[in-house]
Amino acid sequence: LSQGQLIVSTADGQIHCYGTPKQTQPTRIDISSALKKTPTAFKPDNPEMIRANKRASEVLSELNSKKGYCLVLNPDQGQLVYALAQQSNLRIIGLESDPKQAASARRNLILAGVYGSRVTIHQGSLEELQYQDYFANLIIADRPLSARQTSQVNTDLTRLLRPCGGVWALNSTPKMPDADDLIQP
Repeated sequence: LSQGQLIVSTADGQIHCYGTPKQTQPTRIDISSALKKTPTAFKPDNPEMIRANKRASEVLSELNSKKGYCLVLNPDQGQLVYALAQQSNLRIIGLESDPKQAASARRNLILAGVYGSRVTIHQGSLEELQYQDYFANLIIADRPLSARQTSQVNTDLTRLLRPCGGVWALNSTPKMPDADDLIQP
């Protein structure tokens, strides 16, 4: 009940209001503007957001196109994912191994109004990258990978990265993989 009105939602997504009409014109509420609030983590003066914007800009300058798919490893609070979404038309998948960090990144991206259409966060292991071969135009790590993680995922990342133009930025500046990166042990 709301202000003497019964509000009901149906399984197919319709919303009905029952009660005595008080207005002749229906009231429209734009919930999208209510959802688009900048979380503290995404404020322009946040040092992590400044770093994420700079990193996104550097990495995107290496891509031939700002469209396609991007895999962000360990997206933390989602700052880099948000910066990439703001500066490109990439469809972005964040893969976070920590369930609490994944939930936090999702919450921030939902509040910012970018989660769902082009941005999603998956919770899973870096050792089991279950994505389609050659899907990613860009693979980037938000937090540096350890030497052990880098050696474990190197083969999978090569499998996931689009040939002829795919870019990765794991622990250093963005680059296209060279022959040494592509050699299987």
